Amino acid sequence: MTPAAALPAFLRRQLPMATVLGAVLVDLAPLPWLDERLPLPLLTPAVAFCWLLQRPDLVTPLSLVLAGLVFDVLGGLPLGTDGLALLALAAPVHRRERAVLGQPTLLLWDTAALALFLFFAVRWL
Repeated sequence: MTPAAALPAFLRRQLPMATVLGAVLVDLAPLPWLDERLPLPLLTPAVAFCWLLQRPDLVTPLSLVLAGLVFDVLGGLPLGTDGLALLALAAPVHRRERAVLGQPTLLLWDTAALALFLFFAVRWL
C-alpha cells in the first residue's frame, strides 16, 4: 500500500492547499543568516503553479484567494494583493492546462514564464 493510498480521501483533497500554505509560511519565515537587502525567491507561486498543473480540480480560485489573504495578513501586506496575484498566476495555467501536459518542456517553461510574469506584475502594482 502506497502512503498516498493510506490517507483518507478528505486529507488527499486538502494536500495541495496545505502545501501552498506551507510554502507561504516558508516564504515568510525570517532567515537571520541572510542579508535582509537580498531578494529572496518566493516558493508560494511555484508550489501553486505545480499543483495547478498536476491537480487543477483540487486548487480552486477561492482557495488561492484565501492562501493569498493568509500571505498578506501574516506578511503585513495590503489585503488582497497576493490573492489577486495568485489568481493571475492561475489564469494562463487554466487556459493551457490540457495543452501543456505531455508536451515538450519548452511549452511548460513558456507557460511558467507567463504565469510568473503575471503574478509578479499584479503583485508589483
